[in-house]
Amino acid sequence: DLPKGAYNVRAVLPDGTEIKSSTITITSKTETLFEVLRERRPVDRPQVARRQRPTTTVDDAPNVLTVSQDGSAEFESITAAMTAAQPGQTIRVLDDGIYRESLEFFSKESNITLEAVSHATLGATEGVLFAIGFRNVVDVSIRGFRIELGARYMSGIQMQGDCAGITLDSLVVTGKQLASPLASGINLVWISNPDPSRPIIVQRCSVEDVPA
Repeated sequence: DLPKGAYNVRAVLPDGTEIKSSTITITSKTETLFEVLRERRPVDRPQVARRQRPTTTVDDAPNVLTVSQDGSAEFESITAAMTAAQPGQTIRVLDDGIYRESLEFFSKESNITLEAVSHATLGATEGVLFAIGFRNVVDVSIRGFRIELGARYMSGIQMQGDCAGITLDSLVVTGKQLASPLASGINLVWISNPDPSRPIIVQRCSVEDVPA
């Protein structure tokens, strides 16, 4: 006799037909038809398959969102990744492509890192005011991008309002295609720092061929 429980079993019928199952439950005395193959164990619950993250050349981490225009990453635009990002996450651009996007960080995008590991370019389209803008934002880091100013009266980076803990690292702003003297590499508009212990840091950055 076998006690009640769930078993992995193999059933062999009198005509030699074999039936296998891992979900047979014994509720009474067993029949001679069944041959128990494995030791008694609980029946496993089915596991829900998780979406596999794309394989990249850069080590992934749980709090990293990847971007690449060739479809090998989770997102093909930086804007889409910013929409999905949560505080504390990093948006990592893997390729060296040109992204014609204007990126604006509001208060809800605080505590985010945006990095271009292969020095992708932000090439803004005509008529936009800036390539990267900050408004009332804290604890945002941007590093590794090349910014090409391609519109008149445009700033590479613009900060406005209460901003603290912002780091600009290893950025190159170039305005070779500009004719306007009103263009600027980094533009501060009515800016204040509500927390002096979290300064705005600009390091290893360069501004080339931009009047201001």
